[in-house]
Amino acid sequence: MKSTVETLLSRWALAALIAGGATFGTACDDDAGGGAGAADLTVGDAMAEGADADPTPSDGGGGTDQGLPDQGALDLGAADQGTADGGAADLGTIALQPEAAPGPEAVGLFRTEVVREADDGPRAVPVLWFYPTSAVPTAHPLADLLPAERQAQFTALSAAAPPGCVTPSLDLALDGPPTAAPARPWIVASHCHGCLALSLSTVARHLASHGYVVAVVEHPGGTVFDENPPLNSAFLAVRLADVEAVIDGALAGAVAPQVGPLDADRLGLMGHSFGSVTAGRITQDDARAKAVLALAAPIDNPLLPGTDAAAFTKPALFWRAEEDGSITAAGNALIENNYNAVQGPAWLWKVAEAGHFGLTDIAGLTPALMAGCGEGRRQVGRAPFTWLAPEETRATAAQAAVGFFNAILRADAEAEVRLSAPGRRDITVESRGSGSR
Repeated sequence: MKSTVETLLSRWALAALIAGGATFGTACDDDAGGGAGAADLTVGDAMAEGADADPTPSDGGGGTDQGLPDQGALDLGAADQGTADGGAADLGTIALQPEAAPGPEAVGLFRTEVVREADDGPRAVPVLWFYPTSAVPTAHPLADLLPAERQAQFTALSAAAPPGCVTPSLDLALDGPPTAAPARPWIVASHCHGCLALSLSTVARHLASHGYVVAVVEHPGGTVFDENPPLNSAFLAVRLADVEAVIDGALAGAVAPQVGPLDADRLGLMGHSFGSVTAGRITQDDARAKAVLALAAPIDNPLLPGTDAAAFTKPALFWRAEEDGSITAAGNALIENNYNAVQGPAWLWKVAEAGHFGLTDIAGLTPALMAGCGEGRRQVGRAPFTWLAPEETRATAAQAAVGFFNAILRADAEAEVRLSAPGRRDITVESRGSGSR
């Protein structure tokens, strides 16, 4: 039976919940109301008023070359993080856990395509592979991760974006040889609606530095370069087939020479927004997937039926931006509903002041990707405030990813304990660990 929250939501509001991205034109399809982005939608009297993404950002926080803050103690008290009434809140000093620090591995980047059969003929699916390498990384602007024909356009958009939002560069060894090692645990990731595979570069790179191989799948037709990408069950099916093709090809050994051997028994899924719906469905239906990290969206969403949180038994971590600015307060309520419903081990990370796109490397790249970059309005009460700086938001997602997958795919009991005590005052955690249910 659907919850009260779900039954109160209208169809167009639900579209906002799983949009999680935007194109140069419209953030969502017609069901979502169109306009400048899903963040402009409100849910109605039954729900708290949704926040909008203010297109006039501040110089909110400068990114480092790694897309993560410098390691060590960081005091966010001076970051002008607001309270619910728009005032300043002291988020305190960060005590970095091992999962938050960069891992010991240098990281390589290998770009490839998986070609699969689709209804309209062969479909080329780009994939970014992040993996431990024996080569020496050098700084690369994000545009280097794109095909040559897209680099100039991306560079121009990045130059026009607000300072401190788009990750400027990452240290990577392009096509470097993989580090010799036994078969590694690996993660397959799906990006948000209207985003790119490189959207998750910082999180993927951080995982790879801790010894994971990460494949970030790009979904052609649903990227920032596509006008009005579809947001419906039909395109979800396309996304699912993209991810399954990447998993099948990788386990058949297609990329082993470039990224090293993969452990078929230690596969995790990760997704952001529409990618969370994608990753959740794969984890539910594919026995090879052992766990899912859902970033800033529910995995079970009434608009895209098929994933049943109440029957979901695999480990799941839900990362929630408390001032999301895109999926609205109603979307955040659905995330909590998902957390409460799943039957397996589960964690809910609530990140104060974080916005929907702040965890990505392309926050602020276009006006529709502004939620999480600079200044915005609160989801409840609409008071102006400043989002948590994107480099800090990315750091929380990266820490969650390493901690969660260490706990599940590496059976690291200490990492599991730290999942419930991440050492940051801007993160509140609810948990039901492996000993529950």
